[in-house]
Amino acid sequence: MRLFRAFLVSSLLAVNFAINAPAQTSNESDQAQQPSSSAPPHTSNESEKGQQSSTSEGIVESVGPQTMLVKTEDNQSHLFIFDNPTVQPRGLTAGNRVRILSNLTDEAGVRKATRVTILDAAATPEPGAQNSTHQQPSSTAPSETSSQTNQPQQPGSNEGTVESVGRQTMLVRTEDNQSHLFIFDNPTVRPKGLTAGTRIRIISDPTDEAGVRRATRVTVLDAAATPRSGTAQDIAPPPKELTSVQREIERQARRWALGFRMGAGLDPEVFLIGVHAGIGPLFTRDFYFRPNVEFAFGELTDMVALNLEAAYRLPITFRHGRWSAYVGAGPGLNFVHTGVDNSDVSFSNFNYETGFNLFTGIRFRRGTFGEVKTSLWAGGVPTLRIILGHTF
Repeated sequence: MRLFRAFLVSSLLAVNFAINAPAQTSNESDQAQQPSSSAPPHTSNESEKGQQSSTSEGIVESVGPQTMLVKTEDNQSHLFIFDNPTVQPRGLTAGNRVRILSNLTDEAGVRKATRVTILDAAATPEPGAQNSTHQQPSSTAPSETSSQTNQPQQPGSNEGTVESVGRQTMLVRTEDNQSHLFIFDNPTVRPKGLTAGTRIRIISDPTDEAGVRRATRVTVLDAAATPRSGTAQDIAPPPKELTSVQREIERQARRWALGFRMGAGLDPEVFLIGVHAGIGPLFTRDFYFRPNVEFAFGELTDMVALNLEAAYRLPITFRHGRWSAYVGAGPGLNFVHTGVDNSDVSFSNFNYETGFNLFTGIRFRRGTFGEVKTSLWAGGVPTLRIILGHTF
């Protein structure tokens, strides 16, 4: 009986041990496997993090308070969002070359910029620079070469050396050994200290005249550029057409000018000649003071007119285009003599008449102009005057 009880107790202990042992083994196995099972998610997060953050370089096409459109080196446009106002560098404008660190967003094709760096504009390396033995220039050569490759693809972007520069114009020889004329439509576009021989990058828009472009942004790349030895004979002089247009625009942009005029007056009929001056622009870029003196002779009427007139250029055409229309007005101080016998005419025989002149006309860039003028509230003064003239 005792043997039976001992056998029964030993059997129950064996069964209990057999049941509990696999559970402990399973718990130990689970604990051992738990760290390895958590490793893959951590690795996955690192992989996703690496895929979301990226660095790219390119040229800014347009920029706003919250967004920036950039053409990268693969010639593709990408939209970046400034999630933080401090991310956008001060002075960031279209044409800047930038490096962007960004993250993905929920929208395809749109990335969130976390850091934007404006790359330092550097002079384009001369041919043979890649053979230099200095390590630093050779390391930057690929970036500059990529910038040169992308520049022609950007609308209106050119690089070259300034041949001559004035207040309103700039003649530039680009890398294809061709001369191009650019106009500073805005005074702030022209960099301070710009002189002949400076190497620059220009972003420009076309005008209504072939061969003439309007500069919207000028960046100095190398202020001390000098022609290389042995290349002077390969440089052709600028075309006469461009230099002629440059002279015309610079003459038109002078602060003062003199000219002459002649024409005819109707009611009464007179022939007139005169001189005038042009002073300006004043107040705005299209407003000019243009006093003039006219001497008129007719069968019945002689007149001397001092006209204190001002003219306004109508903004319907390009400011420095081949022609422009204008309107104007001003008081006229008229001394008029009316009579048949002009043999003993003296200044005391002239009657003074104050009038108000209104006129409109067309001015050509070379200096020639034509206008039509009428006078109000002045007796004996020609009602209509047709005038042709030239401004030097």
